Amino acid sequence: MLRPIGGGREWSADPRRVRPATPAERLSAGVRVVNDRARAAVASQLDRELPPLPVPVKGCVACDDLAGLWRKALVRYDGSAETDVIVLLRRHLAQEHDGG
Repeated sequence: MLRPIGGGREWSADPRRVRPATPAERLSAGVRVVNDRARAAVASQLDRELPPLPVPVKGCVACDDLAGLWRKALVRYDGSAETDVIVLLRRHLAQEHDGG
């Protein structure tokens, strides 16, 4: 009986046709398992509720920069960085734009 690296359904194999996996095959299978776990984690993150990004002031370079950082954090699925940018943008709006 064989089973995939990382778990899964077992299957029967003819022992005469089985050979040890090559290092490249083992690496590929390991990467596939890690990628599958990462995709599952990302999918679960998509269901979370994020605080909304405060509305940047049009024409403000600092607001534009912070909004750009927020978009980059979204693409990386970096929730910590997303939250940090929201806090920084709120602080900037309060200090520089009378609360936005």
